Amino acid sequence: MSISPSCLKLTETILGISHISTYEFLAQDSRHLLWKIQHRGKSFLIKTFRQEQDPYFDHRFRREERLLNFLQQQCPELSPNIYGGALIEQQEALVVMEYINGTALHAALESSGPTECNDYIKEAVESQVRLHHTFDNYSGLMRNIANSCILDRNNLTTLTARFRLACKRISGNTVTNETSSQFKEHVFKPLLLQPHHPIHNSLSPLNMVLKDDSSAIVIDFETLSVGPRVLDLAELAAFPSSTNYSTNDIHQIYSEQCDEIVVSNLQSLQLAIITRALDGAGSIKHQVDRDSNVTSHYDERIEGYLSNALTASVSAKLPKPIIDYLESLL
Repeated sequence: MSISPSCLKLTETILGISHISTYEFLAQDSRHLLWKIQHRGKSFLIKTFRQEQDPYFDHRFRREERLLNFLQQQCPELSPNIYGGALIEQQEALVVMEYINGTALHAALESSGPTECNDYIKEAVESQVRLHHTFDNYSGLMRNIANSCILDRNNLTTLTARFRLACKRISGNTVTNETSSQFKEHVFKPLLLQPHHPIHNSLSPLNMVLKDDSSAIVIDFETLSVGPRVLDLAELAAFPSSTNYSTNDIHQIYSEQCDEIVVSNLQSLQLAIITRALDGAGSIKHQVDRDSNVTSHYDERIEGYLSNALTASVSAKLPKPIIDYLESLL
């Protein structure tokens, strides 16, 4: 796949170079294209945002650019360095950032033994704590950026809508109003009673990278939102390969690193795990249905997410109809 001439020209302008001769296509998802370019021994990552794929592309771009610039100043060890960004109105945008030589956390978790996985999870949780503290120190700014458009809100309406969409994708059937009401009353409402803070809002192992020194950095800040911090922690705990480390251990590591009680109890984390696990399973099922070349590994990940949601519902001692419904999805 060839990079567009406009993206190439903008990248050259941002980096202050006359000609980029070496570039490599890395990945494509529902909203972005990722490219690696090299110049004089240095590697850079280009992330593009396209209107044809996302009507809110410009909002996501602005969030990403602002957050990367902010973190580069306040907490540079937590994110890639940014070199600049550019927006072509009603067309596309791009961010040029440091290319991280490392391993995606999800790949490390899926290919390592229990001891290594435990070390990786500990690093990831500690990075979450540092990120949350940094966000809280500039809470007003983070809330303004998060609330600059209607995207990625965490409220009863959005959580319920995402639940219904995920379950429709997983099972092929529309969720009944009775089932939806059960999840509203016993999962989403109690979860949303937790204190709301600025959060990453998509902090799964898919969006963390282990550097060569095994420290964990965070990527993809376009989803910034305000909500219970356990939603970020649950992204890690709900991920199928993270179960080498127990939910209790993840909760304990996070709580020990904080100077205030921010994850008040395991119950709230279990509710967040159910929420995020269903989101994760639904997103992957959507990918599988759209791309016949997706491997069976994704089916295993869907099953892992659903199994973790069921385990969390049992641990949280939720009503039998909720447990029965989650069992029916497996």
